[in-house]
Order: sequence, then C-alpha cells, then structure tokens
Amino acid sequence: MYQNKVQCARQGDVYIRPAVFALGLKFAKSKRVTLALGERTGHAHVLEADTEVEFATAPDGRLNLKIGEGGARVVHEEHGTVTLPAGEYAVSQQREYDPATEARAVID
Repeated sequence: MYQNKVQCARQGDVYIRPAVFALGLKFAKSKRVTLALGERTGHAHVLEADTEVEFATAPDGRLNLKIGEGGARVVHEEHGTVTLPAGEYAVSQQREYDPATEARAVID
C-alpha cells in the first residue's frame, strides 16, 4: 500500500488528491500519462515518471493514478512543475459555476 505524503496538488485547472480506489478498476502502465488537454492552447498537463505509473479511469470519469517509489512530476508549458510522491491519487478538472449554464469545466 502506498502512503501519500501530500494532501492535494493543483496545476492550472487540474486537481490531484489522495484517493482510495474502487475494486475492479483495470490499470494500465506508462511512464507518461496525459492528465488533461488544454482546449485553448493545445498544451497538456502530463504526468512524467522515471518508472511506470499505473492509471485507470473510474466510472465517474476521474483518472486514478498509482505512483511508485521515486514519485512523478506533473508538467505543463505554462505552469510550474508539480512533484508528487509515491501514492494513490484521483485527478479531476476544476469546475466553476455560471448562472447562465450552471456548472462547467474550467478551460485552461
């Protein structure tokens, strides 16, 4: 079991928090995982690691990550790098409320 050493992290419109996963998720592995694509600029929030990270999309649409020893970095062309220690995380996009359209995703 991984132990999280941070409460949560944010980079632009991407919110990353410690998580406990539902049973039955099927995880894939990669050293590079796109967390969110920028709708306006074409830039992406990307998780990079020296060792493979496990990732899966939950039924609610959130991306789940299992980051092993050595941690990982979240990079983006317009934001500072965020370093995540080993742990289990859920990734979601920030939402905002607009009275005309109600809740919507924040566009980075």
